[in-house]
Amino acid sequence: MNWYYRARYYDSAIGRFTSEDPITFAGGENFYLYVANNPADLIDPNGLRFTVHGDRDCFNKAKQYLMTLAPSTRAFFQFAENSPEEFVVDVYSDFFTGHNNSKGNHILWYCHRGLRCPNGTTQTPALGLFHELVHAVGPHVNYSFWNPKFGLDEELQDILGPETNAAQELGEGTRTEHHGSYFPVLFPFDRRIPKGY
Repeated sequence: MNWYYRARYYDSAIGRFTSEDPITFAGGENFYLYVANNPADLIDPNGLRFTVHGDRDCFNKAKQYLMTLAPSTRAFFQFAENSPEEFVVDVYSDFFTGHNNSKGNHILWYCHRGLRCPNGTTQTPALGLFHELVHAVGPHVNYSFWNPKFGLDEELQDILGPETNAAQELGEGTRTEHHGSYFPVLFPFDRRIPKGY
């Protein structure tokens, strides 16, 4: 039996969509997948909430890692997925240029860049993606206060709140300030520092 599921048709007999994801290549090479084949933990009712430019597979792996092992991240992803607004994620695979950033619903993320925190602990690129998602979905706080360790008070709130909660759930390092140094990794859920870094 075919069901119309908001944006495309689903065949319950075979357990697959029979029409293509409306976001086409922005959702990856397989137009028939739904939420990175992880419907128990992920949702995307319209198939349109995250438009990913660049390495969609890297984004999906990071999202799955976060939502599977850090339950506190789910609310932020679900907020974005249920929002009437589209979230755009530019995924960069290189290591040397730019930095993670978010402006409104637009996230810039480097999927092969781990973070060494000032206290010597490390974080995965996936946690960096989550940090930027927290900025993108808000709530936003007063931008006027400047803290020498965190910069704007929004950073202080995001790092000591949602980021620290997720880091503890994942067994990753936690930051005591906004700064740190980057190192290359092979996967978005990797935080092993290579020799020479």
